Amino acid sequence: MNIRNHKPIFLYVVFLLILSLTGCSKKSNNNIEFNFNSNNEYLGFKDLAFSSIKDAKESYFVVFENGYLTNGQESWNNFLAQSSTNIDTQIRIYNVIAEKDYHEYIDIFYRDSLYYVFSSNDKINKSTGYKYLYDLNDASLNDLKTFFIVISNSSDITYTKVMNDQLSSIYINNKDYKIVVWGIR
Repeated sequence: MNIRNHKPIFLYVVFLLILSLTGCSKKSNNNIEFNFNSNNEYLGFKDLAFSSIKDAKESYFVVFENGYLTNGQESWNNFLAQSSTNIDTQIRIYNVIAEKDYHEYIDIFYRDSLYYVFSSNDKINKSTGYKYLYDLNDASLNDLKTFFIVISNSSDITYTKVMNDQLSSIYINNKDYKIVVWGIR
């Protein structure tokens, strides 16, 4: 057997091997799992230690620092695009407010046409599905925009409604939505 006759095939195999190895080195935001215990409690944060902002960014998480989106806009856009076309998907957000020493992970899953949101700061994370996820902002503003990421079973949630509820001095206990994260873009 003459190796010269097989040189193009050999080079092609080497090329594919190198390509596959370089593709595997990039971390992904999609390695979180939709797992629950027998009490229907989410297990995604079970062995999770809080990391630094740098670690979260290197793990390709969506990162909000003091209300500003500082990492992961493309990942967020991909999550929205996939869920809007009814493709099961997931994303992890790392939310940090330095002045208050506040930090949390938020896992959002889209499964079987429903959104599920879990926070590492909640003592119990039960599986509750919501029909809608809204990424709301005031399009009339030209400068920095306040935004809300909201889940709900109501189809008529608007930025104005959420903002008015936030500015109201009256606490509304039975709102038909839940704010996942808010900030400024």
